[in-house]
Amino acid sequence: EQNRWPSVLLAVGQNSYGELLLGDQISRGAVECVPGSAGRSVVQAVAGNEFTAVLTSSGRVFVGGMNQHGTAGVGSQDARVSLSEAKLPAGVRIARLYSGNGSESIMALASDGCLYVWGLNNVGQLGSGHRQDAATGDGGVEDLLHTSLLPGRSTVQLDTGGSITCALVSGGS
Repeated sequence: EQNRWPSVLLAVGQNSYGELLLGDQISRGAVECVPGSAGRSVVQAVAGNEFTAVLTSSGRVFVGGMNQHGTAGVGSQDARVSLSEAKLPAGVRIARLYSGNGSESIMALASDGCLYVWGLNNVGQLGSGHRQDAATGDGGVEDLLHTSLLPGRSTVQLDTGGSITCALVSGGS
């Protein structure tokens, strides 16, 4: 059954880099509503290492907080204290976000099954075959992405944490 009430994103805790998406870098001890989240139809929120990413019902991704390694996917490394839309390729609709405790990267599974990854890649955790951070250039997420962990297989489930990525895949030989 679909929720009859609009979703709003609530935030509380450390806010050193704007990861609470409240427009500043002041930590909070009481829950606050993230400005602009009610009008965006947020369907998922993930928290990583000093950043927060949200997915909307339209498949758009918004990120805020520490952006030292391109975690916001906006093509720069400036901290984001409010919702900033990740620069995904035109027409891409994200279905699910993945990022774990201690992670400074994001994996986004698109509705067509393609996997988009960006952020810290210091030990190759993005699966790109190299150790360069992604989404720190002018093109946002398009700078690296669109990867397949195993060609000919579809991704069933992903998880990230710190500097590792695990994937459950099916199909192929």
